[in-house]
Amino acid sequence: MSMKSETQFSHLQKKIRTYKHYPEYDLILAPFNIKKKNLKNLKRGDVLLLGLDVLMLFFMEKNKMQKNKICATLKLEKHNNIVKVRIESLNTIDTHSENGKKWEKIYCSLAQVQCRKLEVGHTITLDTEVLTFVELFHSDLKVAEGKLISVDHEIAIEITEVKHND
Repeated sequence: MSMKSETQFSHLQKKIRTYKHYPEYDLILAPFNIKKKNLKNLKRGDVLLLGLDVLMLFFMEKNKMQKNKICATLKLEKHNNIVKVRIESLNTIDTHSENGKKWEKIYCSLAQVQCRKLEVGHTITLDTEVLTFVELFHSDLKVAEGKLISVDHEIAIEITEVKHND
């Protein structure tokens, strides 16, 4: 192959990889509330206990007109070294509800996942690295990055980078 054809081939491969074949959803943890004071003082090394002993996952649809809405509840299934999620139920939950004067709602995104069909029982295979790192969002603003850890058999997030402190 000539240099020009190799360049064209690699460009075509890159284009095919970035093309979205199916609708894309945010794979998120269950949204949780955090005190405004604690969110403002969030720093690297902090650990946020989620109060969960089992990982609860959801698909969130990002729609500019309707804001962010959870559209499916997922169940994590592990087969040897392969991680899969199965759609357990379809539902619509608004992630932008009022939290009061002292609390802010946070959601944690694990990855963007393409899903061929959004129906109960459908399974999606995930990369095992997806269940390692999270991005924390508040009102569509990225607040921090972290990694999932276990503290006394409870799921937690260790903050690795803080994006803003207002």
